[in-house]
Amino acid sequence: MANKLAAISDVAGSTFDYIVIGGGTAGCVVASRLSEDPNVSVVVLEAGPPHIDDPVNDEPSAFLKPILDPEYDHRYTTTPQPGFDGQPTMFPRGRGLGGTSQINWMIWTVPQREEIEGIGRLGNEGWTWENFHKYQKKVQRFYPPPDEELVEYKSLFNSTSLGHDGPVPLMFSRHSSGAEALWQKSLGKYGVEVLSDGGLNGQTSGTYKSISNVDPATGKRAYSATTYLLPALDRPNLKVLTNASVRKILTNPGSEGVTASGVEFECDGRVYTVHSRKEAVLSAGAVKSPQILELSGIGDRKILEPLGIEVKVDLPAVGTNVQEHVSMGYNRWKIKEDQNIVTSGMLEDPAQAAKLRDALGLSDTIQMVISCVSFVPIQQASDRADALVRRQKEKLARDADSLPLGLREQHEVQLQLLENPHVPDFEILFFPFMIHIFPNPEPSKPYLNMFPTLARPFSRGTIHITSSNPHESPAIDPRYFSEQIDLDILVDGVKFIRRVAQTAPFAAIVEREELPGPDVQTDEQLYEYVRKNASSSWHTCGSNSMLPRDKGGVVDSKFKVYGTQNIRVVDLSVLPLHTAVHPQATVYTLAEMASDIIRANS
Repeated sequence: MANKLAAISDVAGSTFDYIVIGGGTAGCVVASRLSEDPNVSVVVLEAGPPHIDDPVNDEPSAFLKPILDPEYDHRYTTTPQPGFDGQPTMFPRGRGLGGTSQINWMIWTVPQREEIEGIGRLGNEGWTWENFHKYQKKVQRFYPPPDEELVEYKSLFNSTSLGHDGPVPLMFSRHSSGAEALWQKSLGKYGVEVLSDGGLNGQTSGTYKSISNVDPATGKRAYSATTYLLPALDRPNLKVLTNASVRKILTNPGSEGVTASGVEFECDGRVYTVHSRKEAVLSAGAVKSPQILELSGIGDRKILEPLGIEVKVDLPAVGTNVQEHVSMGYNRWKIKEDQNIVTSGMLEDPAQAAKLRDALGLSDTIQMVISCVSFVPIQQASDRADALVRRQKEKLARDADSLPLGLREQHEVQLQLLENPHVPDFEILFFPFMIHIFPNPEPSKPYLNMFPTLARPFSRGTIHITSSNPHESPAIDPRYFSEQIDLDILVDGVKFIRRVAQTAPFAAIVEREELPGPDVQTDEQLYEYVRKNASSSWHTCGSNSMLPRDKGGVVDSKFKVYGTQNIRVVDLSVLPLHTAVHPQATVYTLAEMASDIIRANS
């Protein structure tokens, strides 16, 4: 496949109908769909390497290896965060064809119906649950589990909620740690019930076995480069150039907005230009897309002019409204060794792995991915839920006149969701893996981690350039916990997880709590612990929000950048309001939506 990629001579100085900037999750979808029309030409410019047939990307159980490896990860970091006791935090993003879909954790989760409808209420035509779900099913090619796979940790689904003919193969994991069902039963004691449809029909509140983007035919990770882009490489109208870093979009002025005439990019230390006839589609992700717009002169005049960048479109919302899931990974339990519970560190010793396989009655190698997810409304987790909602309502009423109109409307939607006892406010990710960022003390022993993650932060941050040099990363400032409610919900999430872990039947397999540990008991200690140990979940949205222009929008509901005639942004940066779930399924969906819009309107 690598020999089907373009050479610089195929692209530099040439003219294409569509230039897709970024071969990540969304860019691969858009390029594949647009190039289905043989009468148009498409070029993809990807800053990273191709990684075709790379075992690190292909092997599902190796999903932690690429994180912080510069071959696969841009390794961004945030600015120092006052909410994290003044410390920065890592901000990984995929580098290479497939973008972050090549390094994520293969969790396929779909937003709650009310979240999608809330995005629609912010002024976005087409954002209804029915339309979103239609496009989500277009992405999916679901493989039901075999009949003999009837285990206590059930693979529950409704066939009508899923797509069966799309490009991305999806399946339930065949192996698990053995503790997931016990965890779910303990959650049930607090009203968190097992969902019968795997969170796929617009209801995510509950606990369930999630599907994974793994191809059952090959056993390999299925990501956007392998599912959308590589199958299209034989098309003569599609060119894909890797190691091509975009510097800026070139524009010409016009009475109805600027027109993209081409893109300036760098490859092997030299600068080139490629020209466009129809459109430039920016799919570089929530960090790079606002950076490229600002370098192109599209952004806040107050940021661009001091850097010597000519303002082509004064669009102050670029790089604002940034929202990021905040996670608390330092929640760990030592599990009793006589329970046949399998965690990833134990599988690194071949002899121990074989012993565990025999004890569990398995005929093949144990291959685990993350599969147990739980999404919990604050009303099920906290005895102060009503007080938190009431306090946030009062704060919004006090601040209403001083907030920008668009942000006030977002917070109003968020409050409606927070009030709804059927809409989740945080996730619990069941994590039977050892990650090098916080290794287990005894890798060969069973340890389980639980990650509580904030669903829809009220805090808003920014991503802005600080230099006209495209090689310099932008300043990433999510402003974690700048809204107290975010910290409160995450603290109550940690408390809830600790209560569940002390509840039968899960409690029977626990030897001891390692983290936060017995020394962290008071509210003051717990707040301090969360502030010191929280981190990004690498699910950034909002930096090029899809909103009306006068309400903080960068793109309209057709993904077109305000003040331009033919520049669109298609990636997670356009999502104006976060959803509780892992976002890869959402990115695929919005890219399919955008592809149809582009074909119909350009």
